[in-house]
This record gives sequence, structure tokens and C-alpha cells, in this order.
Amino acid sequence: MSAFPLDRPCENSFVETSRETFHRAGLKATHARLEVARYLAQAPRLVTISEVIREVGSDQMDRTTVLRILRVFAEVGFVVVHRIQGRELQFEVQRSLLGPEKT
Repeated sequence: MSAFPLDRPCENSFVETSRETFHRAGLKATHARLEVARYLAQAPRLVTISEVIREVGSDQMDRTTVLRILRVFAEVGFVVVHRIQGRELQFEVQRSLLGPEKT
């Protein structure tokens, strides 16, 4: 069972916005991508790769999958990567892509 189920009514607008954003970027809106995106969107601060893996990783979504998702998200501009000297990379979702209710 996912830590972030995507079938709750309050998540419908986020899921739709994410699907549209992924589609415009030429990406499939896979369950794994939606879970990572939702976690990033709900994070109150920048998050590290380790935190993303801890929160959304599972038997079906291992460390490598999460790393690939974050790399692709950065390449298409869905997330902003912060490189803070001496620290693990940190990520935040590009809030402008989430619509007015999430900014």
C-alpha cells in the first residue's frame, strides 16, 4: 500500500494538473511519478533524495526508480534542484506548475 494514495477526492485536481504537466513534457503519468510529485508538492520545505526515498519508496519503487524520476523531473522543469555546498541535493516542486490552490 502506498504511503500516498492517489484516489482521495481532494487529490483529484493535483493529479490532473500533474498528468497535464507530464503530458506537455512528453512523460507518462505513471503511478510512481505521481506519488513522487505529490510528496514533493506537499513537502513544507526542500527535501533530500533520502527523504523522498524513505517516504515513497517501496518494493515496487526502489532507490534507483526514485532517482530516475527526480532526474527526469529536473530535466523537464517540474522540480527545482538546490545544490547546497557540503549537503545532499535538495528538491522542491516548481510551484507555478501546480495551479493556484497549491502555490
